[in-house]
Amino acid sequence: MALPGPLGPEDLANVPAKRGVFLLEGPAGQPILLATAADIRSRMRGRLAPPEEEAPASRRADLREIATRLRWRLTTGHFETDWQYLELARLIYPDRYRRMLAFAPARFVHVRTDEAFATFARVRQVPATGRCFGPFATSRACGRFIEILQDVFDLCRCEQLFTGGGAGCIYAQMGQCIAPCRREDALPVYADMIDRACRCAAGERDEIARQLQQAMRQAAGDREYELAARCKQRLERLAELDQPAFAHAAAAERFQYVLIQPGGGRRKLKAFLFDRGAIRGRLLDYPPAPRQLASLLSATAKFSSGARAIGQPEQERIALVAQLLFTSPARRGVAVRYGPALTAQELARRIEAGAGVLGVARAKRPQTGEGSAPK
Repeated sequence: MALPGPLGPEDLANVPAKRGVFLLEGPAGQPILLATAADIRSRMRGRLAPPEEEAPASRRADLREIATRLRWRLTTGHFETDWQYLELARLIYPDRYRRMLAFAPARFVHVRTDEAFATFARVRQVPATGRCFGPFATSRACGRFIEILQDVFDLCRCEQLFTGGGAGCIYAQMGQCIAPCRREDALPVYADMIDRACRCAAGERDEIARQLQQAMRQAAGDREYELAARCKQRLERLAELDQPAFAHAAAAERFQYVLIQPGGGRRKLKAFLFDRGAIRGRLLDYPPAPRQLASLLSATAKFSSGARAIGQPEQERIALVAQLLFTSPARRGVAVRYGPALTAQELARRIEAGAGVLGVARAKRPQTGEGSAPK
């Protein structure tokens, strides 16, 4: 849309009063301002209105004299708006767009399983090698997650690792570490411990809990009460992984979600399929028909199958979705982790439970007359 100087009421009528991302350009087509708005028309009224309609003076630049064209892309929800802003910022400002983003890199826990001596560490993106788990809302949550794994599996927690003989670190001397940094014969055992810890971090905890319970009962029966107490402590630590802070923690290769967002109407939704940094969207009716959800899940299965390269754009989209998972329900909408076990019935239940934040109208249930039996 060309801008004939300050926008009057007639000009503003041509600007949509809807959510979206907009770009103001200068005389030579150079970008001046890329931003998001819940109401693009209202935002333009404030930035490009005639002087007599202008809000009180502020420190913002006066764009009326240099902006000659307005472009926009309409969106229907917070996630779509943020996603489109990210893609456009990367395209329009390739050298500085990262400084324009309102979200930080995602937080994960990573372990280099290809190393002889593997340890868990906090990282800010999904590495190309090893095993990775997350996302987490804070660095502190990452640290707590690592500490729980160390306590449950008696993993090494030394900051400085040394090779050679000796008694090992203080944890080895207390019997809380098998000292793989000092004993080569302990490395295969330690590698198996790391593998079990990775399976636990990925969510496979039932078998580990059963093994600890059995070991605790056996130790108590043998009157090895110190060992039984140790098993009980490890069980209690294992249970801490069910806390809300770790609700989204899973293997990075399973960073796959069905994101349900507003669709721009009381009977419309948008579904975004997310798989390790790739995004695909499609429209849904509300309430969605079973065949529509079955088709959605079939498309998600195809979309999420196989390996996927994770470059810088994918890392940024991962960070965007990670932020979404930890934000308020009003911004998050309905986020359902995808897996082969996800059914259309469960997805329908989650959508119905989130109808309020999605801004859709729940279907009215038929009322039965007094004394009549419901059908």
